[in-house]
Amino acid sequence: MAADQVFTSFPELVTKQTRLRSLRADDAPGVFAWKSDPQVTDAYGVDSYRDLGQATAWVAHRLQDFQERNGIMWLVADATTDAPLGSICLWHFDERFQSAELGYELGRPSWGRGLATEAAEAVVRFGFSELRLHRVEACPLAGNTPSIRVLQKVGFTLEGTLRERVRVGDRFVDQLYFGLLGREWRARAQL
Repeated sequence: MAADQVFTSFPELVTKQTRLRSLRADDAPGVFAWKSDPQVTDAYGVDSYRDLGQATAWVAHRLQDFQERNGIMWLVADATTDAPLGSICLWHFDERFQSAELGYELGRPSWGRGLATEAAEAVVRFGFSELRLHRVEACPLAGNTPSIRVLQKVGFTLEGTLRERVRVGDRFVDQLYFGLLGREWRARAQL
């Protein structure tokens, strides 16, 4: 699938437990549920949302990002109920180097069920097989152990530490740099 096709018709992906679909305006309350939870947002160093308007604006911006070909943000929805559980994206596309960055977040009720790993595997597969990326990167904060485990399960390699790169509250924390190459993904997919 060429990039033109991807950005013409939103690519829906399905996993065992989830449906990765386009955001809709009526998803804002679900988005607010996890983005207003400090235990979720502290893991990646941003302030929690204080009102529904912030979630509504976030949804609008992510839809605009897709229209402008700046990123693909999927809503992670429950496969049975379509309830919003979290989000996952490919963004920071670099056409010249055929790379993109993976990012994801899940609301606390969805933690520990393997959903982030399922979603990450589906998005990485899409990135390598449909977008023909050469490399996918991810940059979790050093203390975000669950996110680090997801990346390791999907096959990412820790490539380095950006020391005290992100300010969280009144302190600076390390950001880790993970990468996965297309050939590594293909070798794992053959197993």
